[in-house]
Amino acid sequence: MPRSLPKRYEFKVFVTEDVLAQIDEIVRDEEYNGRGDYALTLIRQDLADRKRAKLIEQEFALMEDRNHKKQK
Repeated sequence: MPRSLPKRYEFKVFVTEDVLAQIDEIVRDEEYNGRGDYALTLIRQDLADRKRAKLIEQEFALMEDRNHKKQK
């Protein structure tokens, strides 16, 4: 039996006309499936970037801790 898709929730975003025109151009030129697809792609990229940044911060903290212990 095929898995069902996770439930999706709607939210609204208000933008100015010039921003909307830029979004529409990107959607058209880069072949997104609409404004929502573009917005969801940006949100997913941002979430992934934040997760990656957090992991990098944790790695630096571990490296600093190791260096501090070596200096003792």
